[in-house]
Amino acid sequence: MTACRSLLLAFLAALVAGCATPVETRHFLLVPVETATAGGRQPELLVGPVLLPDYLLRTELARRVGEQGLQYSRGRRWAEPLDSGIQRVTMANLGAVLDTTRVERFPGPVPRRGAYRVALTVHRFEAEGQAVVAAIDWQLLRGISGDILEEGAFSRRRAVAGDDATAVAAGLSELLGALAREIGAAVPAD
Repeated sequence: MTACRSLLLAFLAALVAGCATPVETRHFLLVPVETATAGGRQPELLVGPVLLPDYLLRTELARRVGEQGLQYSRGRRWAEPLDSGIQRVTMANLGAVLDTTRVERFPGPVPRRGAYRVALTVHRFEAEGQAVVAAIDWQLLRGISGDILEEGAFSRRRAVAGDDATAVAAGLSELLGALAREIGAAVPAD
């Protein structure tokens, strides 16, 4: 009986030790991918708000599993709140696409007459299989009045090499670059 008890205790100790193994946590950032053009348009832009569904208001990277399933990466996290990262990168990408340094966060400073505002509603922003997916509705508004000048529904999928978090973050960054090009084409030339 003591041999069984000793074996059982050894098994439980090994099981507990395996569960106590720490998970290495790595943090990832979205990065701007657009480079400045020589368009010389120089519009003033405000970017925001960026609205996310509740399932993306987490630090872990999300992966779609089937139609209704989600899996969050235990040790792979965003280095900043995802809505802030999307806003920051969209600001940088739009600044490059439109050749302007006059891009601010909204809410923020009171816009001057002639400024434009970009509002984003994110529906999907995640990995799925060997791809990344973004579905984002956008509106281009007149800054002071808030009148909608143009709106669009950006929906893209991009294949990524492997399913590691570095490839996912890079692929999602590329999709934000494509979003900025789409929005930039809608900004009126002054």
